[in-house]
Amino acid sequence: MTKYQTYSSSQEEGEEMKGCKIQLAQNFRSRSEVLSFVNFIFSQLMDESLGGVAYYEEAQLQVGASWYKEDEDYQTEVLLVSQEKQEGLEEGSPKASRMELEAELVAKRIDQLVNHDHFQIYDRKVETEEHLRPVTYGDIAILGNDRQFYLAMEKACAAYRIPLLQDKRQNYFQRTEIMTMLAV
Repeated sequence: MTKYQTYSSSQEEGEEMKGCKIQLAQNFRSRSEVLSFVNFIFSQLMDESLGGVAYYEEAQLQVGASWYKEDEDYQTEVLLVSQEKQEGLEEGSPKASRMELEAELVAKRIDQLVNHDHFQIYDRKVETEEHLRPVTYGDIAILGNDRQFYLAMEKACAAYRIPLLQDKRQNYFQRTEIMTMLAV
């Protein structure tokens, strides 16, 4: 973080070139609704003491994709799980773990989007004016933080007949910046 704070984003005229900070804030994969939500959450959580940088406008993610239509009514969803309310269980049966409940909720929402809502997503390769097509399983990524979550996800996806492909390389959540955010 010392380097981040040492370098400026621009060089003053006549100043000797010592290095320049380059912000990589433009995001070309996500819609503005997703980036606005991420920026909101990070601006509430991150400051100099947590993460080593204040999440001001300079650090926030910016929309780089100019091909999305802005007049569409997409909204970010937050799915909440309550371990206290577990309906449909027979008396005496064990309660599901928080992880199992999360996996069930995610699988149920994926099934709803793909098989029932016929949710439309933007795809530049689609040769129609709107460039929209129905969402498929391959359009969806699920990030988990440990092997137990993936096992719960496998079970939940199997129950909904959702194909699942796992990338078993280094755990994304072991990266320093992600571990910092998870510690909040």
